[in-house]
Amino acid sequence: MRADLVLTDGNVLTMNPPQSHAKAIAIKKDRIVKVGTNSEISQRIGKNTKIISLKGRTVVPGLIDTHVHVADFGRFLQWVDLKDVKSIQEMQSRIRKRAQRIPKGKWIIGHGWDQTRFTEKRYPNLLDLDEASPDTLLFQ
Repeated sequence: MRADLVLTDGNVLTMNPPQSHAKAIAIKKDRIVKVGTNSEISQRIGKNTKIISLKGRTVVPGLIDTHVHVADFGRFLQWVDLKDVKSIQEMQSRIRKRAQRIPKGKWIIGHGWDQTRFTEKRYPNLLDLDEASPDTLLFQ
């Protein structure tokens, strides 16, 4: 496979312990297809390959920081999604389903509900929540 872009003569930090450093990179369609020596990567050069000499400069893996707090995001995935509920009865139904899957006395955490969209036009109260799940603790 011929590369679209080849970077040579660099100090490539791969973050791959078996091959922590390299000299060159071959790229095809915005994807790294090979990392290695200048000689290894030269085999990927075709007539349309753009070649850039890094002249000893360092290349490090790129990072995309979406600013997600991973632990918080993991916990968030365990919460009951209530964004589209249209009534307290529908909210109770979702809470009941979750309560059936967790041990008694554990927390159920919900997120996203908007009482102004409820047919009842009011906040859910303790009686509503206890009716849905009397043996679990609820938190919003």
